[in-house]
Amino acid sequence: MNQTLTGIVLRHKPLFESKWQIMLLTPSQGRVYALSRSPSKKNPFQGHLEPSNRVELSVFQGKTFTYINHGQAIETFSSLRTNYSHFEFTMHVFNLIIRSTMIQQPSPELYELLLSTLRKLKESPNLTELRQTVERDILTCEGLGGNECESYSDQLKRYTN
Repeated sequence: MNQTLTGIVLRHKPLFESKWQIMLLTPSQGRVYALSRSPSKKNPFQGHLEPSNRVELSVFQGKTFTYINHGQAIETFSSLRTNYSHFEFTMHVFNLIIRSTMIQQPSPELYELLLSTLRKLKESPNLTELRQTVERDILTCEGLGGNECESYSDQLKRYTN
C-alpha cells in the first residue's frame, strides 16, 4: 500500500549495490529510514533526496524496509551548501536530532523546530545566538532541558553520548 511521506532529509548513504538509505525526520512518524534506488538515468528524483531538502515521497512498506517509489523536493535549502559555517551548523543540528531521538518517535514540535531553523539560516542570522536557541529548544522538545546552571551544549553532550 502506497502512502505519502513528508519530511526533511537528514542523511543519505549507499546501502547494497543499487540502493541508498535515506534518513528523514517527519512530523507524524519522527525519524524514519527508507530505501531508494541509486542515482542513475532511471532514477531522476535522486537529486531531490539531498540532506536538508524538505521532500514529499511516495513510499510503500516492504517486508523489512520502506521503499521510495518517487519523490519531489518541496523546499530546498541549497544556500546552506555555499556557506561553510551554515553547512557546519546544519550538520551539527542534524547530528543532535539523530542522537537525541529514537526511530519512529513522532515529534511534530522537533520537525517544526528544524524547519524553522533551516529557514532562519537562509537569512544569514547570528549563528552563536541561533545555536544556543536551537540547542535549548531541542532539549525542551525531548523533555531534557531545565538545568539553568549548565550550558545547553554541556547538557546535550551529557544526553547524547
